[in-house]
Amino acid sequence: DKSGEIVCAGSTEPFRVCVWSVQTGKLTDILTGHMGPIAGLAFHPIRGTLASASWDGSVKVWDLYKRDGNSAPETFENGADVVCVAFRPDGNQLCSGTIRGLLRFWNVEDGSLICEIDGQKDIKG
Repeated sequence: DKSGEIVCAGSTEPFRVCVWSVQTGKLTDILTGHMGPIAGLAFHPIRGTLASASWDGSVKVWDLYKRDGNSAPETFENGADVVCVAFRPDGNQLCSGTIRGLLRFWNVEDGSLICEIDGQKDIKG
C-alpha cells in the first residue's frame, strides 16, 4: 500500500488474498470470497483499499483497515475472467480487463459502469 505498511498477494488455489505486515512479517488477514484464481491486485492510490481481479469474472474492492467480520467487499461483475485491474491515479475510477479483451471503467464511489473499450475490435481494426 502507499504507506508501505502492508504487502498483499493473491493465490490460485485456494482462491484468496493474503495480507502481511511489512514491519512484523506476520500474516494479518486473509480475504476470501472469490470463486476462481486471483489474477491481479491493485492498491487504491489514496485510500486503504485493495482491488482484486479474479478468473471468477469479478473484481472485489476490500477496505483493508476497516474490516470486521460483517464487512463485505464491493463487487464489480465483468462476465468473463478478469486478468488485470488498475486504479486511475486520482483513485476515482477502476479499470478491469478481461480475457476477452474488454476493458471496463468503473466509478469507485457508486460502483457504476462508466464505459467499455472492446480491445478485440480495436486490435482487429
